[in-house]
Order: sequence, then C-alpha cells, then structure tokens
Amino acid sequence: MRRALGFSLVIVIALFVGEVRFAFAGESQAVLELEFAAQEGDAEAMFQLGGMYVYGFGVEKNAKKGLTFLEAAMERGNTDAMVFIGQMYLEGLDVERDVKKSIAYLEKAAEKDNAYAMREFGILYSIGLEKDLENPDDQGIDKDVKKAEEWFAQYMEKGGSYAMLDVASMYAGGAYVEKDEKKAIALWEKAAEMGNAKAMLELGMLYADGDFLVEKYLTKAREWLAKGAEVDDEEWAEIAKELLEELEGEEELEGKDGE
Repeated sequence: MRRALGFSLVIVIALFVGEVRFAFAGESQAVLELEFAAQEGDAEAMFQLGGMYVYGFGVEKNAKKGLTFLEAAMERGNTDAMVFIGQMYLEGLDVERDVKKSIAYLEKAAEKDNAYAMREFGILYSIGLEKDLENPDDQGIDKDVKKAEEWFAQYMEKGGSYAMLDVASMYAGGAYVEKDEKKAIALWEKAAEMGNAKAMLELGMLYADGDFLVEKYLTKAREWLAKGAEVDDEEWAEIAKELLEELEGEEELEGKDGE
C-alpha cells in the first residue's frame, strides 16, 4: 500500500520545540535566536529551523531553505535531521519521491541508534510500500510482520518507556501491529514500573473505567494512581491525586478484590 502523508514523531518534535520557543519569546525573536544559534553551528537549531521552513510553521514556507538547514544539521551529526529528510523523500514532500534515498537516510540514522528511524522501519515493514509503477527507478518495500516487530523492539530498547507507551497504543488499537490487549497492558505496566508517570496515570484510568482493554478493577486503579501521585513531576502527580479523589467512595466489583 502507498503510505499516506502524515506528521512523524520527529517532525512533530521539531515543530513543538519551535512552538515552545514562540510561546516564550514571540515568533520573530524566536526565529532570530534559532538562526543565530544555527550560524554558530548549533545542529539542533538547524534541525528545528529546517522543520519550520519545510512546513511554514512560524516562518514563510520555504522547503528549499528548510532542506538546506536539515542537511547542515545532518552533516553535524543530528540524526533526527536524517530521519526528517528520509521521510521527505519517502513521502515526496517538496522533493521528488525516492524510496531508495529515503531508506539510505533512515538506515544511517538507525545505525546511529536513532529510535525514530527504528520506529519508521517498523511502520514501513508492517504496512509495506507499493512501488510507483510510473517511476522505473522507484522501489517498494515488502510487508514483513517479523521484521516490523524486530524494529519496534529496537525502537523500545532505544526509546525507553515513552517508546513502550507508543507501541502499547499500537497493540491496543491494532495500528501497524495485530491488536493484542495483553501485550498492550504488559507494555504499559513495564513503562510504569520504569517510573513513567504518564503510564501510571493511563493504567489507573484504564482500570478505573474498565471499558477499554481491561475489566474495571478499582483496586489496581488506585494502586497505579497512588504511585503516580508520588512522582517528582508535579503536574502528573497533581492529576493523579485528583483522579484518586474522584474514585473515593466507589466500591470494587464483588469478587474482584480477591483475585
């Protein structure tokens, strides 16, 4: 199947970081600061500017200028820029679609332990990619579930608990992988055990609601929310405390506490 154009994690991160800068400094000042940092050789600033110019986020869209920034960031070792450029060639985003080039960029990033490149390969092998019959030089990618799972496993190894949450949501909804509620919950729990506050809250809410993936189990809901209330992150801790208060007075389903 031909992959539909969409934001990747890398692109979202590039634009989100830019948005945060704008929130604190105003658009023009933020762009000036990024461009000054880029002139000083800051690869991360180059990466952020590249994404902003490609999509016209906070600046006038100029894909050529954006690609120049991204290539400069890549030359300085920024692997997220490699992934971004790889995705541009994969989607034909302001450049001629070239799957072979795309894979070369993604492989280079993956070799340098970029978790997003590993995620991208997992997605590509999970859905496959049809060859563009109008382009004799184009190449497709055969669907390979085993390879997809291997790439997602590497993604989780390098990306840590947040990558686990990402893959957990894939298993929960059957996106890119076969739907598997048990695997989804196991990954949520593993991420929570690693100290991920978001995972603790999501588990608490899942068990409190009981209408998605798991049966309602208030004891477990309270356990995970109580752990979430103790994390160092004040924002997550406050949300967990509020959710715990909402559960006050609710009784466990008969027989569930004894399991």
